[in-house]
Amino acid sequence: MKRLLLPVCIAFFSAAGNQLAAQPSLTAASNNLQIGDRFHAHQTIIGAPEMTTGALAGANQTWNFSTLTSAGVQQAEVLGRAAAPKPTDYPAANMVVKIGNEYAYLENNGTVLKEHALFESVQSYTLENTDPAEKLKFPLAFNDTFTDTYAGTVVLAGNTIPRIGNVTVTAEGYGTLVLPSGTTQNVLKLKTEEISNAGTMFSENTVTYDWFQPGIHFPLLRMTRRVSLMGTIFSGVYLDLKKLGAKEDLAAQINLQLFPNPTSNVAHIQFELKKVGAAKLTITNLLGQEVAVLALDKAEAGLQNHTLDVAGYAKGIYLVQLEMEGKVAVKRLVVQ
Repeated sequence: MKRLLLPVCIAFFSAAGNQLAAQPSLTAASNNLQIGDRFHAHQTIIGAPEMTTGALAGANQTWNFSTLTSAGVQQAEVLGRAAAPKPTDYPAANMVVKIGNEYAYLENNGTVLKEHALFESVQSYTLENTDPAEKLKFPLAFNDTFTDTYAGTVVLAGNTIPRIGNVTVTAEGYGTLVLPSGTTQNVLKLKTEEISNAGTMFSENTVTYDWFQPGIHFPLLRMTRRVSLMGTIFSGVYLDLKKLGAKEDLAAQINLQLFPNPTSNVAHIQFELKKVGAAKLTITNLLGQEVAVLALDKAEAGLQNHTLDVAGYAKGIYLVQLEMEGKVAVKRLVVQ
């Protein structure tokens, strides 16, 4: 049985320094998922030795995974629910994490991420939580922990299996993470343990290790071991650190600004283009639904100013996305 490689859980990127790792903490501003984010993710083959290294806990640890090999590259994306398969099946979910053919449907209220469903389109594997599982909370710092219960079903190859259990998330270490794509300091390691259907023939125990760096809105590395009657299954994925920051680089290069923010009537969108080119402004809500689109087929070089009338918008958070030359810059707009 295949599980999603990424649950939840990443838009400003920072470079690793050479100093001793400080004690990091994760906040909604620094690490919450953001619709529109895209990352180059390497699937990798892991086993018991890698999980043993990953189990290291405590302060100022060094987790050395420099010898991991890439088993394929896929885009890791955060989508609005409307942009994913089954857009109406899980109405409480307002974002979806997609890696390849795998989708995680999440409810994100800004400080808590709840898992409503997992879907793998090739194997037709579906996990549905009638009582969703809390998978991440903000803020989160070293030694913080929380536990939540969940209930639902798993459907695999036409068979429906009841599922009930609990999940415990612990921030159990911090320090330096060494990946094939680079070394990053000031990372916080989370351990997530899920126990389903304890004491039954459908019992399942899953341990997942995630490494986060403040400012990266996705785990840098995720490793999972799942034990069930089907045996032990390992999976792993890590980000290409050399390709981080394309979106944020674009936002900085064009100096994308929104003001006033928050607003209740009009928002001004301002950015500066270095050369003539095609661009598109898209405003979406947190469900991924397009609210407004402005195509700039031949945008002139220089300062660009556009006015957005939000007087008729529902109160909430919107994403202003500027696409050009295959890159995306995103800013959040609060309508109140």
